[in-house]
Amino acid sequence: MLRNSAITGYDIPGLRTNLVASLYADDTTVYLRESDSYATLLSILQVWQRAAGAKFNVAKTEIIPLGTPEFRERLIRTRLLCDGDTEIAAHIRIARDGEATRVLGTWPGNKVDGPGLWAPILEKITKKLDAWSKLNPTIDGRCTLVQIYVGGYTQYLTAAQGMPRSIELKINKIISDFIWAGTKRHPINIDTLRKSKDEGGKNLLDVAARNQAAYTVWLREYLSDEGARPTWAYLADVILALNARKADGIKTPLDARYNPFIQDWKPNNNKLPFILKSMMNVAKTFGVVADAPYVPDEVRLQVPIWSHFAREHPNASQHTKEARCLRKNHHVYLVDGLDELAELDNPHHTGENDCNCQNCQYDR
Repeated sequence: MLRNSAITGYDIPGLRTNLVASLYADDTTVYLRESDSYATLLSILQVWQRAAGAKFNVAKTEIIPLGTPEFRERLIRTRLLCDGDTEIAAHIRIARDGEATRVLGTWPGNKVDGPGLWAPILEKITKKLDAWSKLNPTIDGRCTLVQIYVGGYTQYLTAAQGMPRSIELKINKIISDFIWAGTKRHPINIDTLRKSKDEGGKNLLDVAARNQAAYTVWLREYLSDEGARPTWAYLADVILALNARKADGIKTPLDARYNPFIQDWKPNNNKLPFILKSMMNVAKTFGVVADAPYVPDEVRLQVPIWSHFAREHPNASQHTKEARCLRKNHHVYLVDGLDELAELDNPHHTGENDCNCQNCQYDR
């Protein structure tokens, strides 16, 4: 009902349909753009309730404003998504800047304190380990408990939102204090304990390595084939493009930036959200680049023609009127598109600038 309604949602480049809603079990997230109507959403929910014979818990509805700071401030102040719309009920919470909202175990929000979100988890870990420490477990037992509680309590949020470096350091200290029962002298180096038993270690949880593995999964999903890419990857394309390095931003127009891994531009990592910054750092660490001993023709044709990573003249302008025409009027983005456009099999084509064949007239 939501996807077939008058609600427009978000038009994300690369996605075949607008992002209107995401559903998981009994949790529903609806995406309204500034021109959408909150009243329309309420009417859809009422119809659904009558048809399903169930009740939608509107009282638990929470709203996270997205957009410019001015738009977010206006929405909170007026409680109106757009002029003439139904006012959002007073009991419904609209998250302010700095306030996180729980969504499927994650805590998104505007200008949210990333490390602050981890305080309850750190407290929970500390309480569990303190309780076990009173039973004086062996070193092997302590390593197992670290895996159960530290690894178990942090894995989901890390996979969903990443772990700030400051939290990683705090957790490492919690682990070290627990392993050695709070003593200042450690007879065995922590790095040795993290090694496998075959290498003389104890398989102690390596938080940094586990986090890096999570970021590698993000990278793998981002680089998946088009049919397998998650929705967030298309949003990431836009964010990366908007934050291209200054020099790359000058030579590559915004509408020609698609994917920094298969083009010759790169984003400014310092301007990226934490998740994307971590993903790009992992790619740099492991040297992820577009390089293969052989690339089939069908793959070559699907590579972006703009800022092609193998072009011979990397500083050639892509701002010419011809280049803009190809992107705007002919929608040429891939090598395949340019190859198709260049196939002039019209017998009346002369190859001159003033050629009057049907194809050339259409192009002009």
